[in-house]
Amino acid sequence: MFTTEARDLYACAYVHAKRTVNDFQKLSADPYLNEMDNEVDDSTIAERMDLGILEIPVRQIVGSVSDYPEMQYTYDFMPLADINSEFAAAWCQLYLEYLSDKGLTDPIECVEYMGRFYVVDGKKHVSVLKAHGETRVQ
Repeated sequence: MFTTEARDLYACAYVHAKRTVNDFQKLSADPYLNEMDNEVDDSTIAERMDLGILEIPVRQIVGSVSDYPEMQYTYDFMPLADINSEFAAAWCQLYLEYLSDKGLTDPIECVEYMGRFYVVDGKKHVSVLKAHGETRVQ
């Protein structure tokens, strides 16, 4: 089972996410993760190169490459799944790994475009780090 700390952090992040959705909807704005496919025209990409493993500022992670399952997160990666969902359980487990002596050892996979990063794999990882207030991710 999960610690009270993990569930409490998830609950706080969830409340923040729900408030964000309500506030954005009042403004007729999209509260969900940005999708690179909707923002970047492939014809503007001149070259692709592997940058290896980098540590990047969390504030430069602005969205996701694909559109699935973006509605599980607000634009700032806060979780929208109910606290009793499998998603929340996985999120809390990842948070416990983050707090452990080993920490989160698997890097996320991103695409960088014009100094902004879009997550290919590791959205929960980013969500946990942002909810905990981290400023950098690997």
